[in-house]
Amino acid sequence: MKRMGMKVFCLAMALVLVLGALPATAETPKAQKLATLGSTDMQFNNNTGASITEVYLYPNYSSSLGAAHNKGWIYAQNSGVISITAAEARRNCLWNMKIMFKPGNGRAFSVTWEDIDLQGYLGRVVEIKVNDNGTYNMSVVNQSSNIGFTFYNDLGYTISEIYFYPANSSTWGQMRNNRALADQGSIYINFNSTESTSSARWCMRIQLQISGSWYYVEFDDVDLNYYNGSTMVLTINYSGNVEMYRYDGSI
Repeated sequence: MKRMGMKVFCLAMALVLVLGALPATAETPKAQKLATLGSTDMQFNNNTGASITEVYLYPNYSSSLGAAHNKGWIYAQNSGVISITAAEARRNCLWNMKIMFKPGNGRAFSVTWEDIDLQGYLGRVVEIKVNDNGTYNMSVVNQSSNIGFTFYNDLGYTISEIYFYPANSSTWGQMRNNRALADQGSIYINFNSTESTSSARWCMRIQLQISGSWYYVEFDDVDLNYYNGSTMVLTINYSGNVEMYRYDGSI
Protein backbone atom coordinates (compact mmCIF):
# COMPACT_ATOMS: atom_id res chain seq x y z
CA MET A 1 0.00 0.00 0.00
CA LYS A 2 1.49 3.28 -1.08
CA ARG A 3 0.81 6.33 1.10
CA MET A 4 1.72 9.87 0.26
CA GLY A 5 2.65 12.80 2.44
CA MET A 6 1.06 16.20 2.26
CA LYS A 7 1.51 19.90 2.82
CA VAL A 8 -1.11 21.88 4.71
CA PHE A 9 -1.62 25.59 4.09
CA CYS A 10 -3.43 28.05 6.37
CA LEU A 11 -2.60 27.21 9.97
CA ALA A 12 -1.06 23.76 9.54
CA MET A 13 -0.49 23.27 13.27
CA ALA A 14 -4.00 24.47 14.04
CA LEU A 15 -5.35 21.78 11.74
CA VAL A 16 -3.50 19.08 13.65
CA LEU A 17 -4.76 20.47 16.95
CA VAL A 18 -8.33 20.62 15.70
CA LEU A 19 -8.25 17.07 14.38
CA GLY A 20 -6.58 15.65 17.45
CA ALA A 21 -5.04 12.20 17.75
CA LEU A 22 -7.04 9.31 16.32
CA PRO A 23 -6.59 5.59 17.08
CA ALA A 24 -4.33 3.59 14.81
CA THR A 25 -7.33 1.90 13.22
CA ALA A 26 -8.22 5.24 11.63
CA GLU A 27 -5.61 4.61 8.92
CA THR A 28 -7.90 2.20 7.11
CA PRO A 29 -11.46 3.05 8.23
CA LYS A 30 -14.45 2.25 6.06
CA ALA A 31 -12.36 -0.17 4.01
CA GLN A 32 -15.03 -2.79 4.60
CA LYS A 33 -17.45 -0.57 2.68
CA LEU A 34 -15.39 -0.77 -0.50
CA ALA A 35 -16.22 -3.78 -2.62
CA THR A 36 -15.28 -4.90 -6.13
CA LEU A 37 -18.17 -4.66 -8.58
CA GLY A 38 -19.70 -8.01 -9.42
CA SER A 39 -20.97 -9.06 -12.85
CA THR A 40 -24.53 -8.09 -11.88
CA ASP A 41 -23.63 -4.76 -10.21
CA MET A 42 -23.41 -1.19 -11.44
CA GLN A 43 -21.77 1.73 -9.67
CA PHE A 44 -23.89 4.85 -10.02
CA ASN A 45 -22.03 8.16 -9.84
CA ASN A 46 -24.72 10.71 -9.03
CA ASN A 47 -23.26 13.88 -10.55
CA THR A 48 -26.49 15.85 -10.24
CA GLY A 49 -27.73 18.39 -7.73
CA ALA A 50 -30.38 16.06 -6.29
CA SER A 51 -30.35 12.86 -4.24
CA ILE A 52 -31.35 9.57 -5.85
CA THR A 53 -33.94 7.97 -3.58
CA GLU A 54 -35.01 4.92 -5.59
CA VAL A 55 -33.78 3.08 -8.67
CA TYR A 56 -36.24 0.78 -10.43
CA LEU A 57 -35.19 -1.70 -13.13
CA TYR A 58 -37.93 -3.69 -14.84
CA PRO A 59 -38.48 -5.44 -18.20
CA ASN A 60 -39.86 -3.11 -20.84
CA TYR A 61 -42.87 -5.38 -21.32
CA SER A 62 -43.85 -5.10 -17.63
CA SER A 63 -46.23 -2.53 -16.15
CA SER A 64 -44.91 -3.16 -12.64
CA LEU A 65 -41.86 -1.30 -11.32
CA GLY A 66 -41.12 -4.00 -8.79
CA ALA A 67 -38.92 -3.31 -5.79
CA ALA A 68 -36.23 -0.62 -5.76
CA HIS A 69 -32.77 -1.99 -6.56
CA ASN A 70 -30.78 0.44 -4.40
CA LYS A 71 -30.14 -0.20 -0.71
CA GLY A 72 -30.11 3.45 0.33
CA TRP A 73 -30.14 6.98 -0.99
CA ILE A 74 -27.34 8.00 -3.33
CA TYR A 75 -26.80 11.60 -2.39
CA ALA A 76 -25.73 14.28 -4.86
CA GLN A 77 -22.07 13.94 -5.85
CA ASN A 78 -21.89 10.50 -4.24
CA SER A 79 -21.75 6.93 -5.56
CA GLY A 80 -23.71 3.79 -4.81
CA VAL A 81 -23.91 0.22 -6.07
CA ILE A 82 -27.04 -1.02 -7.86
CA SER A 83 -27.42 -4.80 -7.99
CA ILE A 84 -29.71 -7.12 -9.88
CA THR A 85 -30.15 -10.85 -9.36
CA ALA A 86 -28.56 -13.54 -11.51
CA ALA A 87 -32.04 -14.53 -12.69
CA GLU A 88 -32.74 -10.97 -13.82
CA ALA A 89 -29.40 -10.80 -15.63
CA ARG A 90 -30.32 -13.94 -17.62
CA ARG A 91 -33.55 -12.43 -18.98
CA ASN A 92 -33.39 -11.94 -22.73
CA CYS A 93 -35.17 -8.60 -22.94
CA LEU A 94 -34.72 -4.86 -22.93
CA TRP A 95 -35.19 -2.97 -19.69
CA ASN A 96 -36.65 0.27 -18.41
CA MET A 97 -35.00 2.25 -15.63
CA LYS A 98 -36.88 4.74 -13.49
CA ILE A 99 -34.89 6.89 -11.06
CA MET A 100 -36.55 8.96 -8.34
CA PHE A 101 -34.80 12.21 -7.41
CA LYS A 102 -35.25 14.46 -4.39
CA PRO A 103 -33.73 17.97 -4.51
CA GLY A 104 -32.71 19.48 -1.19
CA ASN A 105 -35.55 22.00 -1.01
CA GLY A 106 -37.74 20.89 -3.90
CA ARG A 107 -40.36 18.32 -4.82
CA ALA A 108 -39.43 14.77 -5.76
CA PHE A 109 -39.47 13.88 -9.45
CA SER A 110 -38.53 10.94 -11.65
CA VAL A 111 -36.64 10.33 -14.88
CA THR A 112 -37.21 7.19 -16.99
CA TRP A 113 -34.95 5.59 -19.58
CA GLU A 114 -36.62 3.01 -21.83
CA ASP A 115 -35.45 -0.01 -23.83
CA ILE A 116 -32.02 -0.31 -22.19
CA ASP A 117 -29.66 -3.16 -23.04
CA LEU A 118 -28.76 -3.88 -19.43
CA GLN A 119 -25.77 -6.08 -20.30
CA GLY A 120 -23.90 -2.99 -21.44
CA TYR A 121 -24.08 -1.53 -17.91
CA LEU A 122 -23.43 -4.50 -15.65
CA GLY A 123 -20.04 -4.51 -13.96
CA ARG A 124 -19.46 -0.92 -15.07
CA VAL A 125 -19.34 2.59 -13.61
CA VAL A 126 -22.38 4.60 -14.74
CA GLU A 127 -22.55 8.39 -14.55
CA ILE A 128 -25.84 10.23 -14.05
CA LYS A 129 -25.54 13.92 -14.85
CA VAL A 130 -27.55 16.93 -16.00
CA ASN A 131 -26.73 18.89 -19.14
CA ASP A 132 -26.88 22.67 -19.26
CA ASN A 133 -30.33 22.45 -20.85
CA GLY A 134 -31.67 20.42 -17.92
CA THR A 135 -31.64 17.04 -19.67
CA TYR A 136 -30.70 14.04 -17.50
CA ASN A 137 -28.19 11.69 -19.12
CA MET A 138 -26.91 8.26 -18.18
CA SER A 139 -23.67 6.94 -19.65
CA VAL A 140 -21.01 4.32 -18.97
CA VAL A 141 -17.72 5.85 -17.87
CA ASN A 142 -14.96 4.76 -20.21
CA GLN A 143 -12.24 3.70 -17.80
CA SER A 144 -9.94 2.08 -20.35
CA SER A 145 -8.92 4.92 -22.68
CA ASN A 146 -8.49 7.69 -20.12
CA ILE A 147 -7.20 7.77 -16.56
CA GLY A 148 -9.92 7.73 -13.96
CA PHE A 149 -10.51 6.62 -10.38
CA THR A 150 -13.01 6.84 -7.55
CA PHE A 151 -12.20 9.60 -5.04
CA TYR A 152 -13.37 8.63 -1.52
CA ASN A 153 -13.59 11.13 1.36
CA ASP A 154 -12.88 9.42 4.69
CA LEU A 155 -11.59 12.51 6.50
CA GLY A 156 -14.55 13.17 8.77
CA TYR A 157 -14.94 16.64 7.24
CA THR A 158 -16.46 18.10 4.09
CA ILE A 159 -14.23 18.61 1.07
CA SER A 160 -15.41 21.76 -0.67
CA GLU A 161 -12.93 21.83 -3.58
CA ILE A 162 -10.73 19.30 -5.41
CA TYR A 163 -8.02 20.26 -7.91
CA PHE A 164 -5.54 18.20 -9.95
CA TYR A 165 -2.97 20.14 -11.94
CA PRO A 166 0.52 19.70 -13.44
CA ALA A 167 3.33 20.71 -11.10
CA ASN A 168 4.63 23.23 -13.64
CA SER A 169 1.24 24.93 -13.97
CA SER A 170 0.73 28.48 -12.71
CA THR A 171 -2.94 27.77 -11.91
CA TRP A 172 -4.89 25.04 -10.19
CA GLY A 173 -7.10 24.59 -13.25
CA GLN A 174 -10.76 23.67 -13.12
CA MET A 175 -12.32 22.36 -9.92
CA ARG A 176 -12.88 18.61 -10.35
CA ASN A 177 -16.00 18.34 -8.18
CA ASN A 178 -19.34 19.99 -8.94
CA ARG A 179 -20.56 19.99 -5.34
CA ALA A 180 -19.08 19.76 -1.86
CA LEU A 181 -18.13 16.18 -0.98
CA ALA A 182 -19.37 15.17 2.46
CA ASP A 183 -17.59 12.71 4.73
CA GLN A 184 -17.83 9.13 3.35
CA GLY A 185 -18.89 10.55 0.01
CA SER A 186 -17.29 9.61 -3.29
CA ILE A 187 -17.14 10.74 -6.89
CA TYR A 188 -15.52 9.38 -10.02
CA ILE A 189 -12.78 11.67 -11.36
CA ASN A 190 -11.95 11.22 -15.03
CA PHE A 191 -9.04 12.83 -16.89
CA ASN A 192 -9.29 13.72 -20.57
CA SER A 193 -7.06 12.19 -23.24
CA THR A 194 -4.58 15.06 -23.16
CA GLU A 195 -4.20 14.84 -19.39
CA SER A 196 -4.04 11.03 -19.46
CA THR A 197 -1.14 10.97 -21.93
CA SER A 198 0.78 13.81 -20.28
CA SER A 199 4.14 12.96 -18.72
CA ALA A 200 3.86 15.87 -16.27
CA ARG A 201 4.17 15.50 -12.53
CA TRP A 202 0.81 16.16 -10.90
CA CYS A 203 -0.29 17.92 -7.76
CA MET A 204 -3.56 17.55 -5.90
CA ARG A 205 -5.05 20.30 -3.75
CA ILE A 206 -8.21 19.98 -1.66
CA GLN A 207 -10.05 22.49 0.47
CA LEU A 208 -11.44 21.24 3.79
CA GLN A 209 -14.27 22.89 5.67
CA ILE A 210 -13.77 22.59 9.44
CA SER A 211 -15.96 24.43 11.94
CA GLY A 212 -16.66 27.29 9.57
CA SER A 213 -13.02 27.67 8.48
CA TRP A 214 -11.26 26.46 5.34
CA TYR A 215 -7.90 24.71 5.07
CA TYR A 216 -5.92 23.74 1.99
CA VAL A 217 -4.11 20.40 1.82
CA GLU A 218 -1.74 19.79 -1.08
CA PHE A 219 -0.04 16.61 -2.27
CA ASP A 220 2.97 16.75 -4.61
CA ASP A 221 4.08 14.12 -7.11
CA VAL A 222 0.75 12.32 -7.44
CA ASP A 223 1.09 9.38 -9.84
CA LEU A 224 -2.25 9.35 -11.67
CA ASN A 225 -1.46 6.02 -13.34
CA TYR A 226 -0.94 4.43 -9.92
CA TYR A 227 -4.56 5.23 -8.97
CA ASN A 228 -6.07 4.52 -12.39
CA GLY A 229 -9.00 2.11 -12.16
CA SER A 230 -8.84 1.99 -8.36
CA THR A 231 -10.08 4.04 -5.39
CA MET A 232 -8.11 6.96 -3.96
CA VAL A 233 -8.98 7.12 -0.27
CA LEU A 234 -8.24 10.26 1.75
CA THR A 235 -8.10 9.69 5.49
CA ILE A 236 -6.53 11.03 8.69
CA ASN A 237 -3.84 9.03 10.46
CA TYR A 238 -3.32 8.65 14.21
CA SER A 239 -1.07 11.73 14.21
CA GLY A 240 -3.85 13.91 12.84
CA ASN A 241 -2.26 14.28 9.39
CA VAL A 242 -4.09 13.90 6.10
CA GLU A 243 -2.87 11.10 3.88
CA MET A 244 -4.11 9.13 0.90
CA TYR A 245 -3.76 5.58 -0.30
CA ARG A 246 -4.93 3.31 -3.09
CA TYR A 247 -7.66 0.73 -2.57
CA ASP A 248 -8.23 -1.77 -5.37
CA GLY A 249 -12.00 -1.74 -5.35
CA SER A 250 -15.08 0.36 -6.03
CA ILE A 251 -17.68 1.81 -3.69
